[in-house]
Amino acid sequence: MFLSKKIEMNSYIKNFYLFIIYTIPLAMFSSFILNFFLVITNLYFLTYVLIKSDFSWTKDNINRTLIIFCFYIVIQSFFTDNELSIIKSIFYIKFIFFFYFHKLFF
Repeated sequence: MFLSKKIEMNSYIKNFYLFIIYTIPLAMFSSFILNFFLVITNLYFLTYVLIKSDFSWTKDNINRTLIIFCFYIVIQSFFTDNELSIIKSIFYIKFIFFFYFHKLFF
């Protein structure tokens, strides 16, 4: 199962991602830095999943619930008056990927 596997990384990559994870609370004071850290971790997670062809995380019930919730937010944003809400709601998917990055690597 995807969530029970732990990935072995070399020490430089592991230290880099530990640095990112531990500095996220400090990065909350700046939205750019926080989003930058989230994008870096999400890109690493997605490249790992694509290289290893390990899509078992998509079969998880938590993932299905989170994806349904994300689609709900996107659909709900179609009915608002604010045109930017659709774009903002689409990018909530990065938090789902970050959740699974955390489950996979830590």
